[in-house]
Amino acid sequence: MTKAKVSEGTEETNGEPRLSCDFCATTFNIRTGEVVTSANKPGIMGSVVKGLFSKSEKEPLPVYALGEKNGQILISL
Repeated sequence: MTKAKVSEGTEETNGEPRLSCDFCATTFNIRTGEVVTSANKPGIMGSVVKGLFSKSEKEPLPVYALGEKNGQILISL
């Protein structure tokens, strides 16, 4: 997701921000990685792309713990 869009949280995400794939428009809870089912429907092209390249069963995105030390961002893999 090179140009993913971050959106405000919804009731479904308990107010947590959402992350939308710029390619297929699938939307995820940014903190848990879970797929958001009540996301906005994609446009015509988004529907075609989503239909062609997406699985019927959506898997959550992996999430990683972040931290900061001495001005550097640390990612726990």
